Amino acid sequence: MNRLRGIHTVSIGRNRGKGRIWLENLSLLDADFTPGTPVTIEYGHTITIRKAEDDGDIHISSRKRKGHETPILDLNSETISDYFTYKEKIRVEIQQGEIRISKLQSFRIVEDNAPSQVTTMEKFQVVELPSGAGLGGYAFENTGLFEVAVAGDIDMTALEALRYNQPNPVLYWSNMFDIHQDDIPSSDVFIFTPDCTPFSRLGRRNYVCSASAPMVHHGLRIISAKRFPVVLIENVPEFGNSSFYQHYKRMMVEMDYNVSDRVLQAWDFGTIASRPRFISVAVQKPFEFEFPEPNLNAAHRDKVKKFVREIEDRKWMSISENRTLRFFFGEHRSEQMAKGNGFGISEDSLVTLDHKRIPAFIANYHKIQSTGPFLRHPKNPNLLSMFEPNEILAIQGFNDYEMPEHLSKSTQYRLIGQAICGRMFRALAVAVASVLMQMRLRVSSKRRTKETKQHRFSKATQLDLGLNFA
Repeated sequence: MNRLRGIHTVSIGRNRGKGRIWLENLSLLDADFTPGTPVTIEYGHTITIRKAEDDGDIHISSRKRKGHETPILDLNSETISDYFTYKEKIRVEIQQGEIRISKLQSFRIVEDNAPSQVTTMEKFQVVELPSGAGLGGYAFENTGLFEVAVAGDIDMTALEALRYNQPNPVLYWSNMFDIHQDDIPSSDVFIFTPDCTPFSRLGRRNYVCSASAPMVHHGLRIISAKRFPVVLIENVPEFGNSSFYQHYKRMMVEMDYNVSDRVLQAWDFGTIASRPRFISVAVQKPFEFEFPEPNLNAAHRDKVKKFVREIEDRKWMSISENRTLRFFFGEHRSEQMAKGNGFGISEDSLVTLDHKRIPAFIANYHKIQSTGPFLRHPKNPNLLSMFEPNEILAIQGFNDYEMPEHLSKSTQYRLIGQAICGRMFRALAVAVASVLMQMRLRVSSKRRTKETKQHRFSKATQLDLGLNFA
């Protein structure tokens, strides 16, 4: 049987009065369906699409996106309407050489009583939802102690970047609300990252009315079903004071977890970009989690120059000639500062090659904003340059992570700006592994004790039988 590669959730469309199923990109690539691939289609309550050895029923078509050819499958047939209704959500199960389409299952609140941990010394398994570009799980894998089994997000571009760097996880292209617990294997760690925008200082601070408000509850639904040994939440610092987190914490205690939380600063772990993040780690009782303590020597701090790839050949912008830069950093700033308005601009946004600390890179970094950071030309302070995506990845501790070339630069900035600090997350991963190792050793110890007792009982029984027959 072919290995499951991904599960995507889409809705039935309609074109000219007929049911329509539109699949593209990873939905096809993970099945090895490239443009021009012949396929056969079997209609029924489950629609099965298989790679054909000959001409097949149809061929996979394509379209170009920013010079990159993307595979497309457009099924438009009255037969689809015989089995599915318009706007009905469907489950697209992807294996190598085959795609199965069926009705989406609804979730149920149940407990999975199967053991969550294995007793061998294989790598710990990670589930990451929502994953974004998968940099959290990627940092865990960098330690050599973990492997990501499942990752999922509603953003296809994020999953494209994830798949480009991590070929093995099963990917869910789906709203988290539609993921069924039966599709999630029993794993050791659940990395859960609720939408941070409503809590962020740059967001609207109105989580109750946000469309993503139920995300915490759906996370709890999955946790109650799978009972992961460790659950890690990463978010903005303000999330820790929200009523949603307090509800989450109470529910986790009810499910026999010990919950620890703390605001960690990426800069403390050696990254030159400041980025405070709220971290909550819940572990099954009776175990406790100990947060890693950074002990970086200040004399060993990196400088911006370590991460800048080019100087003269990069794109430089003039403060005096660029209208937006002039607005933020030129005369208008001086006028506002003179009036006592503050204008919310710090010189920290303008960094040199010798800076050891710079502001955080946000998701909207591609838009020129006062938060920066911007690199100042070493010889002409009137010239500023934005950091390149690969430079930001290196700054955040991901030297070998690469963005697909066909993704626009604004998309790359957004995905990186939504990500975490690699150094900090690797330190967390090691601390999590320590707890999981304790759990596995306890399981192994209990098994050995049970086997020893059984062996002693067996020997005593044999001796007893020998005496009786004597």
